[in-house]
Amino acid sequence: YDQLVTDYTESIRGLVDGGVDILLVETIFDSLNAKAALFAIDQFFEDHGICLPIMISVTITDASGRTLSGQTPEAFWNSISHTRPLSVGINCALGAELMRPYIEELASVANVYTSVHPNAGLPNPLSETGYDESPEYTANQIKGFAESGFVNIVGGCCGTTPAHIKAIADAVDIPIFIYNVPGRTVANISVETLTRLAKDCKNIVGTKDASADLTRPSRQRLASGEKFIQLSGEDGTALGFNAHGGVGCISVTANVAPRLCSQFQEATLRGDYAEAIKLQDRLMPLHHALFVETSPGPVKYAAS
Repeated sequence: YDQLVTDYTESIRGLVDGGVDILLVETIFDSLNAKAALFAIDQFFEDHGICLPIMISVTITDASGRTLSGQTPEAFWNSISHTRPLSVGINCALGAELMRPYIEELASVANVYTSVHPNAGLPNPLSETGYDESPEYTANQIKGFAESGFVNIVGGCCGTTPAHIKAIADAVDIPIFIYNVPGRTVANISVETLTRLAKDCKNIVGTKDASADLTRPSRQRLASGEKFIQLSGEDGTALGFNAHGGVGCISVTANVAPRLCSQFQEATLRGDYAEAIKLQDRLMPLHHALFVETSPGPVKYAAS
């Protein structure tokens, strides 16, 4: 256990230094191993004065409906619920059809978001992908989960190809926003790529853009049309972004100064730029302070 905590701590340090937004503890087949990871996360957060959302995903290994260490989905949730994760879910080992009763059980007891990332069925060395399920079959199963209210977050695990993910996105009627945050991901999603993604996946309805490129709203609007929603991902450049056609901001500073940020956004959207500039000048020192170190560390500290 102690060695696992040490090893997980090293992994956490690398991920946090790399700028991750969420920590995901997944493919859990042994609850004690998971607890070592969750303890390491909690200790790291305490030692470094930060807090990130945590997602947890367990693996039900066969038709017994239990993990390898013998827990049912409900028992697993009871053993880790004290960590207050953003979400809990099931991934790997089984295809979506065989997962259904277990994700239903988990969703009925967990008071957080639930996720599912199934395999593309069971392994099959004779199939093209090495697994049984076609993209359409997997997507149809997950669509049923969503329609039944079992899941909030969906995806794919072993054997799922880009075609599976596209089919899932097309089948599940959940609006999708694409986050373009080059400062964290290194890659800047081009206008052309985003336009193609939105054309291929009809439930991609908008973007959060943190590229600081103030020509972006106009270029994206010309490529994707007026209905494509564009939100600024940077508090400091939201005034210019909205002036060029953006319709709001996914704000960090609003966690600390919600009323001022709301007044600022309302001023930009009604075209009252004189008032917006006054409010921006009041907010700018706070914008700067909240990014002295990698977000969300400073805002978590300020909000506490």
